[in-house]
Amino acid sequence: MNDWDEPITRREQLAYVDEQVRNLVWQTRELRNKEPASQANEFVQMLSRNLCTKYQCTTCGNLPYRKAAKKLGTRFFNSMMELKEYQVIQYPNILEYVNIGFYCISDLGERQRLAEHWPNIVRILSVGTRRTVSEIIHGWAFQEFLQ
Repeated sequence: MNDWDEPITRREQLAYVDEQVRNLVWQTRELRNKEPASQANEFVQMLSRNLCTKYQCTTCGNLPYRKAAKKLGTRFFNSMMELKEYQVIQYPNILEYVNIGFYCISDLGERQRLAEHWPNIVRILSVGTRRTVSEIIHGWAFQEFLQ
């Protein structure tokens, strides 16, 4: 079930979903006028680098993003957990960053905690990727992140 009548591209669908999550988060009064994310946060630094996060990219396979996440190790998850939804929602393509980010976290407990920490983002992401929240949390991880 969607709001569009004709077939649209995957990019257009993600842009639509991205706009929906922004509206959902910014409509909440207590989230307005909050401090922006710290530029010292390592996940924010990754967002600022504009790395490829195209879902199932056949050109680069998201390798620059995956390598940056692997280099951070456990700090990748920790830096995501330091941020509130209203701090990350301002970044373009945040849903794609979070979607690929889930594949970079091999620990299911950490995925569950992140989903609970960013419930609106994960819920809208599940609509955009046509997967349930459970499928996002319990889905596969990139091979290099498995132990």
